[in-house]
Formats: sequence, structure tokens, C-alpha cells
Amino acid sequence: MTTTEHSWTTDSRHPTSAGWVLYVRCTRCGARRVDLQARTDAPPAALSRAFGGA
Repeated sequence: MTTTEHSWTTDSRHPTSAGWVLYVRCTRCGARRVDLQARTDAPPAALSRAFGGA
């Protein structure tokens, strides 16, 4: 089994009552994922698995 080191970039972000929802894409393989950034002083956490991509 091989693992891919993703390089995520934010395509769009939207404020919600739980924090910012981020729609991110891997710049290397094109996979996509949805993240939640609950606080501005903390990194985002994945809400979904990576899907799509090469």
C-alpha cells in the first residue's frame, strides 16, 4: 500500500456557527476534502476523507 503526501490548498471557505468550512484540493493529485477550522488559532480538521485525484 502506498501513501500520498498531500499538499492542500483552499478552493473556498464559508463561515458557519461551528467555524469556517473549507473546501480544499491537493495541488499534487487533485484529490478534494472538506475541513472545519473551529478556531482561527488552530489548524483545520478534516471532516471528510480525501476523494478523487490521480
